[in-house]
Amino acid sequence: MFDSFDPMARREVILAATNAVAGAWLRKFKSLDNQDPWGRRAVFLASSTWPEDERQHWKRSLKGSYGFLDQLILDSLPTKNAAKVAKRRIAKRPKRMGVS
Repeated sequence: MFDSFDPMARREVILAATNAVAGAWLRKFKSLDNQDPWGRRAVFLASSTWPEDERQHWKRSLKGSYGFLDQLILDSLPTKNAAKVAKRRIAKRPKRMGVS
């Protein structure tokens, strides 16, 4: 189903999953086969939710595979595990009151 989405819709879903720190679900996009340039860059950002050693290995495997801009984006990604940082950030958010 996801593959039938418009490329921009896929990108938005990937970005939302990244924001939700859904690293396990996002791993299925590692191959980058069906991604347009913007979707590919969303997956680059999504890799920040993966464990650091996995992310570093994946980034090294992509060296030289894409153009200058994509390589620049890959090189600028955080080196520390952003998932831990994001989980702490989410935990600090104030709880929303339920609507009754």
